[in-house]
Amino acid sequence: MLQVRSSLDVADNTGAKIAWNIGVLGRNQRYAGIGDVIKVHIKEATPDGSVKKGEVHDAVVVRTGRSSAAPTAPTCALRAMPV
Repeated sequence: MLQVRSSLDVADNTGAKIAWNIGVLGRNQRYAGIGDVIKVHIKEATPDGSVKKGEVHDAVVVRTGRSSAAPTAPTCALRAMPV
């Protein structure tokens, strides 16, 4: 579960490294889980990337720090929370 103002690791090739969650889209809720669309603020980015520091974008949560168990998959626990 991600809260507002959570620091996130970005898991794509846009050049962003670290982003902050600034809101959950689609519902009036404080927390976001896997598959939810969130609004992020880019805090750190590479100089040659397509996104720059300070920009605001939409993102999808693909992994969380909380362990998740599926009936057909082993349990997975991560420390960082990529988007």
